[in-house]
Amino acid sequence: MKKILLGITVMFMLSGLSAFAEQTTAEKATVVKDKVVDSTNKAIRATKDKVCEVFNDKGECVTQKVKHEAQNLKDATATKAKEIKNKVD
Repeated sequence: MKKILLGITVMFMLSGLSAFAEQTTAEKATVVKDKVVDSTNKAIRATKDKVCEVFNDKGECVTQKVKHEAQNLKDATATKAKEIKNKVD
């Protein structure tokens, strides 16, 4: 089953290489906006983590820090997926 999924994935990747198109200006602007929002949210979350560490013990803030890292990863993944989708469309 894994070999079948791997084969299908490779086929899509190879067929997708020739299907890349130029992004429109609106799509590029959306990607830039999304990246700015992601970096702003990342900075806000880092600030919240630092404030938590100042007022509480570092051990108490670990769960919040892990949650924020997961949110940062989720945001970055969603932005990258939109960018790739725009390139393929």
